[in-house]
Amino acid sequence: MKAEEVTAEKLFDGGQQLLIPLWQRRYSWTKNDWEDLWRDLLRVHNGEASSHFIGSVVLHQLRWGGMPSEAKRYSVVDGQQRITTLTILVCAIRDRIARLAPDMEARASIQADYTSQLLSNSNLKEGHQERLILQEYDRGALSALVSGTMPSDGQSSIADAYSFFTDQLVTFTQDQAVRLLSNILIDLDAVWVMLDAKDNAHRVFQTLNAGGKPLRQVDLIRNYFFLLLGEKGDEFYESQWKILETDLSARELDEFFVAWTVSQGFSGARGSLFSYFQRELSVVEENPPAVAAYGRELIEASRYFQWIRRPEDCPYKAVRRSLTDLSNWGTLPFEGLILLLLRKLASAEMSEGDVADGLEIILGFVARRMLAGYEPNVHKSIAVGVAAKIAGQRKQAGSDTVDYIRFKLSTGTDVQSWPNDQHVLERVGSLPMYAPSRRAWTFLILERINRKLFEYEKHAPAALDRSAYSIEHIMPQHLTGAWEADLIKWGVSSPSALHSSRVHALGNLTLSPINSELSDRSFEEKISMLADDSLRLNQELGSGSTWTGVRIDERSHSLASRALEAFVGPLSESEIAAQHFDELLSEAPEQVDDDLEEDNDLA
Repeated sequence: MKAEEVTAEKLFDGGQQLLIPLWQRRYSWTKNDWEDLWRDLLRVHNGEASSHFIGSVVLHQLRWGGMPSEAKRYSVVDGQQRITTLTILVCAIRDRIARLAPDMEARASIQADYTSQLLSNSNLKEGHQERLILQEYDRGALSALVSGTMPSDGQSSIADAYSFFTDQLVTFTQDQAVRLLSNILIDLDAVWVMLDAKDNAHRVFQTLNAGGKPLRQVDLIRNYFFLLLGEKGDEFYESQWKILETDLSARELDEFFVAWTVSQGFSGARGSLFSYFQRELSVVEENPPAVAAYGRELIEASRYFQWIRRPEDCPYKAVRRSLTDLSNWGTLPFEGLILLLLRKLASAEMSEGDVADGLEIILGFVARRMLAGYEPNVHKSIAVGVAAKIAGQRKQAGSDTVDYIRFKLSTGTDVQSWPNDQHVLERVGSLPMYAPSRRAWTFLILERINRKLFEYEKHAPAALDRSAYSIEHIMPQHLTGAWEADLIKWGVSSPSALHSSRVHALGNLTLSPINSELSDRSFEEKISMLADDSLRLNQELGSGSTWTGVRIDERSHSLASRALEAFVGPLSESEIAAQHFDELLSEAPEQVDDDLEEDNDLA
């Protein structure tokens, strides 16, 4: 490679075109980064520093046909965030200078002059006129700024950067703005690095990026994938990868890659995602068609991941119902295992009924653990262990997969236990079931109990509207004087002690669409109002005229018994002994990595 010291003016040379390759990330600088650059630039502008070094810009020259109507094209290997930000800043300065012109004609002339000098190759043929071409996600926003209009796409950070710099320039006179532009072109120093044809642009990018904004694991995966595709990358992006980035948000994309790696038999540790992809793709690095085939399988799996996040899109009725309840519960720790089951459904390795049964087992496991008071912070490691075994046993029948999941979850001990009926009923009495952080879980348990109160479950309502219904405390969270007086009248010796020990118990909870109207009303008033509700959960409340610890405990056990019918339980000891999974346990490769991290978003 060749390197030379240059000023930022070199970045705006006419006749050249800088292209951001597909394997680069989107524009990702934020306000903190813009403030840092602006602060450094002002130090130069105010004479506090003679120059400022902005780092290295690494380019890979693309083949040029030598035609005078065509630009010399360079692929930007490192420095795209700085180049893009400086281009946005130049647009903002140009517009500030033009805005201070005396009339419309002068403004248009100034804008056209600065654009042709610094931002556009207006004398070259179409396709070669833009001096900086970003990836598709940001391209339209930057093109709009260069042409003198505000971007209409609110997703890109390009418009935010422009607005930031425009705000900083609002007090600048025309002369000050011109001098600031000169500071950028003359006083900002960089190292201009040109790679040889034999240099691997992606490898260089990974090495040099340490000085820039840290790359996310998703960025590294994307970069590596398109590097391996080579010339096939553009076509694959348009037909496949673009779907992935359009349908999933940045956070969802990260979580999908976690789920994908778990479904492949790895641990899904967020800090190691790139290493998993490297490991899987290393055997086909020199085979772009095989890389593309892997990519198509990945993109297809993203569709099933969307079923997990948006169950209404799932075309399988039985699976959709279980996915809906799991989605309402919160699927994050189990998403890799769930994705594995959905992939097996799509490939006909499992039936719709098998997958629905598998999902019910997962839901039964987490719900019963909550009913018995177990913490959820081991759920991901449990799910990863199960998925690793199943992923390693490719030819396993669908029913065997379901049986194995139930077997594996049934054999956990201590903090990994799956509570049986007796265990739940022993612990559920005064156990606090409600907490703001677990509201979704408590809601689903009450919702499923309500379904079980119908003699014919088909008469039970579908998933309740979470925006209409909420959890209601029968004995209110705030113990009023009226409630305290009633409790004493009913023979409760210490209302405050009863309140602190039972207010969040299962027996003191219900669901209602009139939570705000019920508020801290008396028991008699609440029962009358709740009796008018269509939920079976509320209709049995009117069977008594008092609300004491005994009544709350009785209702806790009654509701827990219904919950145990609603959520599948573990195998018994005799059933565990009768299972035969020796071959699966001994021969399936164990790929769970030591760097497994538990997620903060637990379920």
